[in-house]
Amino acid sequence: MTEFAAALCNSLISDNMLDEDENKYYVNQTVIDRSLTELYHDLTTDKEPHEVTVMLAMLLINSGLFKRYFPKDEATQIQLRLKEVAKSDQYPLISDVIKRVHTELSRIVASVRRETV
Repeated sequence: MTEFAAALCNSLISDNMLDEDENKYYVNQTVIDRSLTELYHDLTTDKEPHEVTVMLAMLLINSGLFKRYFPKDEATQIQLRLKEVAKSDQYPLISDVIKRVHTELSRIVASVRRETV
Protein backbone atom coordinates (compact mmCIF):
# COMPACT_ATOMS: atom_id res chain seq x y z
CA MET A 1 0.00 0.00 0.00
CA THR A 2 2.87 2.37 0.81
CA GLU A 3 4.45 1.76 -2.59
CA PHE A 4 1.13 2.46 -4.29
CA ALA A 5 0.68 5.72 -2.35
CA ALA A 6 4.27 6.79 -3.12
CA ALA A 7 3.80 6.04 -6.83
CA LEU A 8 0.53 7.99 -6.87
CA CYS A 9 2.10 10.97 -5.06
CA ASN A 10 5.14 10.92 -7.37
CA SER A 11 2.84 10.92 -10.38
CA LEU A 12 0.93 13.91 -9.00
CA ILE A 13 4.22 15.71 -8.29
CA SER A 14 5.36 15.18 -11.87
CA ASP A 15 1.99 16.55 -13.07
CA ASN A 16 2.59 19.61 -10.85
CA MET A 17 -0.48 18.89 -8.72
CA LEU A 18 1.37 18.14 -5.47
CA ASP A 19 4.41 19.63 -3.78
CA GLU A 20 6.73 17.67 -1.53
CA ASP A 21 8.64 18.91 1.49
CA GLU A 22 10.61 16.42 3.60
CA ASN A 23 8.33 13.49 2.70
CA LYS A 24 5.18 15.51 3.37
CA TYR A 25 2.88 16.18 0.45
CA TYR A 26 0.94 19.37 -0.14
CA VAL A 27 -1.63 20.22 -2.76
CA ASN A 28 -0.14 22.73 -5.15
CA GLN A 29 -1.66 26.20 -4.55
CA THR A 30 -2.30 26.62 -8.27
CA VAL A 31 -4.44 23.46 -8.23
CA ILE A 32 -6.39 24.77 -5.24
CA ASP A 33 -6.97 28.13 -6.90
CA ARG A 34 -8.06 26.52 -10.16
CA SER A 35 -10.44 24.14 -8.34
CA LEU A 36 -12.01 26.95 -6.33
CA THR A 37 -12.45 29.09 -9.45
CA GLU A 38 -14.13 26.18 -11.24
CA LEU A 39 -16.32 25.53 -8.22
CA TYR A 40 -17.42 29.17 -8.07
CA HIS A 41 -18.20 29.40 -11.79
CA ASP A 42 -19.97 26.04 -11.86
CA LEU A 43 -22.22 26.92 -8.94
CA THR A 44 -23.04 30.49 -9.96
CA THR A 45 -24.25 29.83 -13.50
CA ASP A 46 -27.78 28.88 -14.48
CA LYS A 47 -26.76 25.47 -15.80
CA GLU A 48 -26.78 22.25 -13.80
CA PRO A 49 -23.66 22.07 -11.65
CA HIS A 50 -21.40 19.06 -12.00
CA GLU A 51 -21.83 16.46 -9.25
CA VAL A 52 -18.10 16.50 -8.39
CA THR A 53 -18.28 20.26 -7.88
CA VAL A 54 -21.28 19.84 -5.60
CA MET A 55 -19.51 17.16 -3.56
CA LEU A 56 -16.43 19.37 -3.17
CA ALA A 57 -18.57 22.32 -2.09
CA MET A 58 -20.46 20.18 0.42
CA LEU A 59 -17.24 18.83 1.89
CA LEU A 60 -15.75 22.32 2.14
CA ILE A 61 -18.90 23.65 3.83
CA ASN A 62 -19.19 20.77 6.28
CA SER A 63 -15.50 20.84 7.15
CA GLY A 64 -15.55 24.56 7.89
CA LEU A 65 -12.99 25.32 5.18
CA PHE A 66 -15.51 27.02 2.90
CA LYS A 67 -15.27 30.31 4.81
CA ARG A 68 -11.50 30.28 4.43
CA TYR A 69 -11.65 30.24 0.64
CA PHE A 70 -14.65 32.44 -0.22
CA PRO A 71 -15.61 35.96 0.89
CA LYS A 72 -18.89 36.14 2.82
CA ASP A 73 -21.01 37.37 -0.12
CA GLU A 74 -19.71 34.72 -2.50
CA ALA A 75 -20.07 32.00 0.13
CA THR A 76 -23.66 33.02 0.78
CA GLN A 77 -24.42 33.05 -2.95
CA ILE A 78 -22.97 29.56 -3.43
CA GLN A 79 -24.73 28.14 -0.38
CA LEU A 80 -28.07 29.55 -1.55
CA ARG A 81 -27.47 28.03 -4.98
CA LEU A 82 -26.74 24.63 -3.41
CA LYS A 83 -29.96 24.80 -1.39
CA GLU A 84 -31.89 25.80 -4.50
CA VAL A 85 -30.40 22.93 -6.50
CA ALA A 86 -30.98 20.44 -3.67
CA LYS A 87 -34.69 21.25 -3.54
CA SER A 88 -35.21 21.45 -7.29
CA ASP A 89 -36.86 18.66 -9.25
CA GLN A 90 -34.89 19.94 -12.24
CA TYR A 91 -31.62 18.46 -10.91
CA PRO A 92 -32.45 15.05 -9.38
CA LEU A 93 -28.90 13.69 -9.67
CA ILE A 94 -27.39 16.67 -7.90
CA SER A 95 -30.08 16.60 -5.24
CA ASP A 96 -29.26 12.93 -4.67
CA VAL A 97 -25.53 13.71 -4.39
CA ILE A 98 -26.19 16.37 -1.76
CA LYS A 99 -28.39 13.99 0.25
CA ARG A 100 -25.76 11.23 0.05
CA VAL A 101 -22.96 13.55 1.17
CA HIS A 102 -25.07 14.70 4.15
CA THR A 103 -25.92 11.10 5.03
CA GLU A 104 -22.31 9.91 4.86
CA LEU A 105 -21.01 12.90 6.82
CA SER A 106 -23.66 12.32 9.48
CA ARG A 107 -22.54 8.70 9.79
CA ILE A 108 -18.89 9.72 10.09
CA VAL A 109 -19.65 12.34 12.73
CA ALA A 110 -21.81 9.89 14.69
CA SER A 111 -19.07 7.26 14.52
CA VAL A 112 -16.40 9.68 15.73
CA ARG A 113 -18.62 10.85 18.60
CA ARG A 114 -19.23 7.25 19.75
CA GLU A 115 -15.49 6.54 19.75
CA THR A 116 -14.61 9.67 21.75
CA VAL A 117 -17.27 9.08 24.41
